[in-house]
Amino acid sequence: MNGKQSIFGGLGWGMGISCLYWLGISICQPPPAAAEETFCLEELAPRIQGVLAAASTPRSRWGILARSLGENRVLYRRHASSYLIPASTTKLLTTAAALSHFSPDFQIRTPVYARGEPPQLAQLRVVGRGDPTLTEKHFYDLAKQLSQQGVRRIDTLVADNRYFPGDWTPGSWQWEDVQAGYGAPVTSLIFRENAIKLILSPQNPSQPLAVRWAYPQASHRWQLDNQTVTGATQSSEWLQVGRDMGKRQLYLRGQLRAGSASEPVYIAVRQPIQRFLHHLRAALTTQGIAVGTTRIATSPPTVREREMAAWHSPPLGELIRETNQKSVNIYAEALLRVLGMNQNPTADSALTAGLQAVATTLADLGIDPDTYSLADGSGLSRQNLVAPQALVATLTAMYQSPYARVYRQSLASSDRGTLHHRFDQLSGKIYAKTGYMSGVRALAGYVDNSHYGPIAFSIVANHLPEPGQAQAAIDEIVGLFASVSQRCSTNVPLP
Repeated sequence: MNGKQSIFGGLGWGMGISCLYWLGISICQPPPAAAEETFCLEELAPRIQGVLAAASTPRSRWGILARSLGENRVLYRRHASSYLIPASTTKLLTTAAALSHFSPDFQIRTPVYARGEPPQLAQLRVVGRGDPTLTEKHFYDLAKQLSQQGVRRIDTLVADNRYFPGDWTPGSWQWEDVQAGYGAPVTSLIFRENAIKLILSPQNPSQPLAVRWAYPQASHRWQLDNQTVTGATQSSEWLQVGRDMGKRQLYLRGQLRAGSASEPVYIAVRQPIQRFLHHLRAALTTQGIAVGTTRIATSPPTVREREMAAWHSPPLGELIRETNQKSVNIYAEALLRVLGMNQNPTADSALTAGLQAVATTLADLGIDPDTYSLADGSGLSRQNLVAPQALVATLTAMYQSPYARVYRQSLASSDRGTLHHRFDQLSGKIYAKTGYMSGVRALAGYVDNSHYGPIAFSIVANHLPEPGQAQAAIDEIVGLFASVSQRCSTNVPLP
C-alpha cells in the first residue's frame, strides 16, 4: 500500500505520507527532514534533549535506549528501565518468542476429519488450530477435493473451535477496540481475520462516502448507518467505525477529501464460528455437495474418524512478516495462543498459556522477566507494560539468533509496511516495528550506522497530548542514531 493509510479495523495499517488515522483522529505532519551530517557521540545526548524539549509537556514520559550491536555498548539511554505502554511494539516480543520456539518453517495445520464413506458422509469435522490466514480459497479447495473423492452429501458439518480454551477477547481490551477489526475475537477457527471489510471512497464534496463491500455477499446481512461525508480538497480526513452489538447494524462516521484515495475499514465479527460454517457450507454447495445440518463442537468426538484433508498455513517466517510489517493484531494473538497451547496443551486459557510461554522463551533468550509485563500478544491492551531495555534486549538476542535475518526482514521499512514512505532518507538502513495508540507513540528496531554498525533502539512515548509532534520527534531521534559518529573527546564519559 502507499499514500495515506487507515488503520481502522486494526488490521494494522499505519502511517502514510502525511496523515495518521486512529480512532477518529487525524494527525497530519510534514515528512521528516533528511538525515544530518555525522556528529560526535558526546553531542548525541544534548541533541536528543533538544528534540524532546520541543515535543514534550511536563506530563509526557519518554523511554529511550540505543545500543551498538557491533560494539555491544549503550550509546544513549533515558528511563530505559521504566515501564511504559508499548502499543504494537509488543509484537516484537511475541514474534521473537514464536520464531525462537518453532523455527521459520513451522506451519499451522488445520485437519479435516470424516465419518462415513462417499458419496454420503455422516459427518465432516474441521478442527481449528489458530491459522489466521483462512479464506474462501481454502474452502473451495476443500470442496473440490471432496467432490473429486466422490462426496455428494454431508449429513452434519462440524466446526471444532475448542483448541484455544478461555475467552476469545482479552478482558483488558477496551470497548471501542473490540468493535473494530483490530479487536476481532481470537478463535481457533479464523475466517477472513474474523472481520468485515468495507471500502470507503470519496465522491463530490458534501456527498456521503461511497461504500463498497469487499465481499458483496455479506451486504444483505447488515444495515448501514452511513454518516460520512466527502470534504473539500483541503479539509482534514478522519474515519470512525463501530457496530451495534445487539443487532446487525454498522456505523460509519468521518470524512475523506474529494479526489483522495479510497480507504479500507474493518469491523469485528461477533459470531465468527457461525460465519465460518456459513461460508464453508456455501463453498461445498458450489461443488454440488449438499449439507444437512451444521453445528459447533462442544466436546471431543466419541466415534472413530479418519483424516480426509488438511490445510497448512504459510510458514511462520511469512506469518511474522505479516504480523510485524502490517501490525496485524489477530496474527499476533493467534501466534501467542498457538505457542501457549504447544507448550501447555492442557491449559484452561490459551491467552494465559501464551503469555507464560512467551515469558519462558524470552527468559531462554536472556530477557529479564522483570523488564516487561504483558496482558496480550499484540499490544492492544493498555495493561501491557514494557521497559525500552526489554525491547532492545529482545532485538539484541534476535540479532544473535540463527533466525536473525528472518526476524529483521519481518519488520517494516521505508518501502514496506507501516513505515512505508517514512524514513525515506534511511532507505535500506532501518527495520523497525511501530506502535500507535491514543496518547502513545513508539518505535523499536534496527538502524544502520556507518561508524557503529547496526544499532538496536527503542523509543516509547506515553501521555502525549500532541502525538503528531511526538512522532516527528521519534523520527528525528532515529535520524540522530543513524548519523552519530565516534567520540571526538576521550574526556567525555559514555552514557
